[in-house]
Amino acid sequence: MPFFLPAGRLLGLLATVVLLSAAACRATTGTTHISSTDGRVSEAEAAGLLLLAGNAEVSSSRVAAARTYDAGVLAYAARVRTDHASMNAALIELIASARVDPVEGTRARALRETSADRRARLEALTGRALDIGYIDATLQSQRELLALLDVIQPGMARSALREHAAALRPVVAAHAAHAEQLRATLTARE
Repeated sequence: MPFFLPAGRLLGLLATVVLLSAAACRATTGTTHISSTDGRVSEAEAAGLLLLAGNAEVSSSRVAAARTYDAGVLAYAARVRTDHASMNAALIELIASARVDPVEGTRARALRETSADRRARLEALTGRALDIGYIDATLQSQRELLALLDVIQPGMARSALREHAAALRPVVAAHAAHAEQLRATLTARE
C-alpha cells in the first residue's frame, strides 16, 4: 500500500533532508561555523532561517493554490511559490559553494512552529475565508521576513550570502505590496 504525505509535511521533510544532507557532506570537508558574539544571528543560522522561511512560503502558497477559486489569489500564490522556490534553489547552491552548515536555532524553531500553525489554519478554511486568510497570513509572513532580513544581514560575512539576502528583500517587499493590493480587492467585494 503506498504511503502519502500532505504537501506541507513533504516539503518540511524535504527541507530537513536537504539540510541534513548538506551538513553531512560538509562534515567530511571540515567546514567551520561563523558564530556571532554580539547578539546577531550567525551566518549558519541565517542560512537556515532563509531556507525555512522560503519553504514555508512555498508550502502555504501550494495550499492556497490548490483550494482557491479566485484568479487573483491563484496568480499571487503561483508567483510567491515560484519566486521563493527559485530563491531557495539559489540559496542552496550558495550554501554548498560557501560551505556553510545551516543550523536551526531558537528563531528557526519559532518560525517553523508559526508557519505550521498558519498552514494548519489555512487548511481548515474554504471559499472567501481561505482567500482572505491566505492573503492575511502571507502578508504577515512577508512582513516578518523583511524584519528578519534586517536582523540577519549584518551577520553574513560572505558577500555571496549577503548579496542573496539583499536580492531577496525587493522580492519579498513586492510580495507584501501585492498582498496588500489583493487584500483591498478581496475585502471590497464583500
